[in-house]
Amino acid sequence: MCVLGRVRMVLLLVLLELGVLCAVTPIASHAIEVRWLGVAGLSISDGETTLLIDPAFTKPSIKHWIFNSEFRSDPERVKSGLLRAEVRGAQAIFASHCHFDHAVDVARVSEFTGAVIYGGASLRTIAQADPSLQVKFSEIKDRQGLRIGKFTLTPYRRDHPPIFHLSAFKFLPGEVPDDFHFRFFEYHEGEVWGFRIEHPEASLLVDQSSHFFDENAGFAGKIDAYFVGVANKVSLNDLVENNIIRIRPPLVVPLHFDFFVLQSDFLERMKMPGMQLDVIQKTLRKAAEDIEFRVPERNRVIEIRKPGVGSSKS
Repeated sequence: MCVLGRVRMVLLLVLLELGVLCAVTPIASHAIEVRWLGVAGLSISDGETTLLIDPAFTKPSIKHWIFNSEFRSDPERVKSGLLRAEVRGAQAIFASHCHFDHAVDVARVSEFTGAVIYGGASLRTIAQADPSLQVKFSEIKDRQGLRIGKFTLTPYRRDHPPIFHLSAFKFLPGEVPDDFHFRFFEYHEGEVWGFRIEHPEASLLVDQSSHFFDENAGFAGKIDAYFVGVANKVSLNDLVENNIIRIRPPLVVPLHFDFFVLQSDFLERMKMPGMQLDVIQKTLRKAAEDIEFRVPERNRVIEIRKPGVGSSKS
């Protein structure tokens, strides 16, 4: 065999070897990492892009409720909360609704992380209430998907359930006023959203209400994890049977650990009236053993992958 022929043979063997290696070497799969930030807050990241939902670190005290005094974002609490959650930058901030114990910190979080705030008119009013903060804001629309990094997030409008279900009483419904100053009687819900989040590695549903309304049932679809609010339940049966089991995700993570009048770190540790976390877990275990119900620990990573790609356990 001539020299040229030998060179060709060597090249062919090298290419075949590379081809074999390419065929058998698995493509690395990176889980979506989710951290609970407290109350209803979430950080959702694929290592390249970070989405923040309801990132609230500043707590109203009883004096704010009693005296209707201004309630402002505390920059030190925001900075400390983000650092503890290892959030040093983010691309997007969303709020499930505009009760200001969920939305008070959005502008400060945007300033610290560089993230764009996405929402409707009420959230824009809150985000721009402090003119000293430079924030980036982008409007979202019902059922119109947004592409952020590898994430596709679709917001859907929903109703906020009554605070007292038996009386159907809703406290200060409607939009946030233009002259908003973070006072008790400006505690309007504004736009209320749920979010379906798609990524090549996993699909998530984030809905801060315990009741899933029929008109939004199509947004549940097939998901890998369901982050659901458990406060203000219509009933235990409604949450478990009509919501969680109806959607039947492999993993359910409860959220929305707050108690209107008392917003404190003690209550964030879920020692609150009406949460019934143990009861929910036992009821769900009896009704659907294939659904994992995992109570989050603040700032601890929950890994989410599609079934068969690895464990969803942290």
